[in-house]
Amino acid sequence: MTRSILQTAATNSNSGTYPATVDVTREVSFLTNNIVCTMSFGKKCNEDELGGRVFKEALDELTALSGGFNYRDCIPLLGRLDLQGLRRKQTELTKIFHVSLERIVDEHVQRRKNCSDLESENFVDVLLSLSEDESMEIKITQNHIKNVIFDLLVAGADTSGATLEWAMSELLRNSCAMKRAQEELDSFVGKNQLVRESDLPHLLYLQAVVKETLRLYPSAPLLLPHQSMEHSTIGGYEIPDRTQILVNAWAIGRDPVTWEERSQGVQA
Repeated sequence: MTRSILQTAATNSNSGTYPATVDVTREVSFLTNNIVCTMSFGKKCNEDELGGRVFKEALDELTALSGGFNYRDCIPLLGRLDLQGLRRKQTELTKIFHVSLERIVDEHVQRRKNCSDLESENFVDVLLSLSEDESMEIKITQNHIKNVIFDLLVAGADTSGATLEWAMSELLRNSCAMKRAQEELDSFVGKNQLVRESDLPHLLYLQAVVKETLRLYPSAPLLLPHQSMEHSTIGGYEIPDRTQILVNAWAIGRDPVTWEERSQGVQA
């Protein structure tokens, strides 16, 4: 991502654009999407591979659609009318995802047929291997594989990108914290080296920055709806069985009773 930002800045400078501007949100989004795509099916989700541009735009549109206002949330009866066209749009996006994921799985199936010894396996390869295992109690189908990959892409890319952006913002706000993180990286990694996975156990302060960012800016401020299985009493509150529960993770992470003065931001 850093190289991409520097390249964009250099391009803008050469074209006479001063000061050079960079869309960090876009760069972070491409970074996290490429990481998730590479782990999932072995290729970057960029503009010239696997229809990556269309797929990425569809993912962004689905995210905006799921987080937008829906009349049905307030007046359930209006859900049948689809006044906002949300159901129609969701159907269109589903077709795009189906075509893209079908192509990805088919490519992996053909590659496995043509290559007896795969140099490197990704998550789709692992799932295909499990689908071929006759000893599995539950048979894994290609539909299962497509749904799992879809969940990874939707849940893994944007959430990671948002967390990375918030971490960068907090470090920019707190120069002392950023300096300490840089000193740790210089000490254990070096100024001219990229961070390797083997370095991570030594980067304790950087880990603390990530955890603090997740506390202050959780990817899902309201966790997915839960339902109580039986009558319970929590903190003096009676909760009947089959009650829908929404957990406010954002409020829990900023409760001044628990976190005191550290509820305002990343500290050095």
